Amino acid sequence: MIPEDGSLRSWEKAWGAFVKAWRAAAVTRPPKVTEGTPLRAYRRPRGVKTDQILVHESTTSSRESTVRVLRRRNKPKGLGVHFMIDDEGGITRHVPISKATVHAIGHNSRSIAIEVIHNYYGSRAKPGDRVIDAVWADRGKDGKKHYIVPPLPQMESLWRLVCWLCQDPRDDLPLTFPQAQTIKSGPCFKWGRSKNHKLPGVLSHSASGHSDGAFPVHFCLLRRLGLSSQDAYDGTIKAAKAATRKNRWTQLPDHDSGVS
Repeated sequence: MIPEDGSLRSWEKAWGAFVKAWRAAAVTRPPKVTEGTPLRAYRRPRGVKTDQILVHESTTSSRESTVRVLRRRNKPKGLGVHFMIDDEGGITRHVPISKATVHAIGHNSRSIAIEVIHNYYGSRAKPGDRVIDAVWADRGKDGKKHYIVPPLPQMESLWRLVCWLCQDPRDDLPLTFPQAQTIKSGPCFKWGRSKNHKLPGVLSHSASGHSDGAFPVHFCLLRRLGLSSQDAYDGTIKAAKAATRKNRWTQLPDHDSGVS
């Protein structure tokens, strides 16, 4: 629609903003998802909207070991996640999205859980792994807070899955990121506990006080803001290294969506 003032420049600007947002969020086809080992599931409470995606990182190295760990915890019934993504980007479904599972206190009934299979402790790095200093990460067995950067194909597969889930008309999932806020220094991302962890949108497990999921969620946010896959990956590595003990906020690029 052409603006009332008839300005072609204004129309071109509006159209450009629309195209940028569409390219950032659009997924032309759903990602390939295969059925995995069933995990703990229960019926979602009546009247509760599915309005959150919660991203975890497993600290395991394979789908099989992740399933074993989840079943071993919270006995006798174990824990669960809806999806797992391996380091090559392969996606498996373990719980139907129509059902809930036990994965994060205070979020179970309203959320979809995604487990990024990633053994991220720096002390477990193998040759070829990229390791960065990360004050927001768990302290490894060596006593240091290092983080192994997950591979790009895995992050891109997560992004495609998140987009696909947020396009599902059966749910109320917004493609927003509550850990991103506009503060005095401008639009920023919080690497750690966030007061917005109860808001709808895409969140990391770290938003509710844990240490995992922040890197993958930051990557998805940059993709949502229109960055290419490689630029989002490089930008997330830079931001992850920039967070300090005193300041867990890192600056986001200019954007027009995704930040409250």
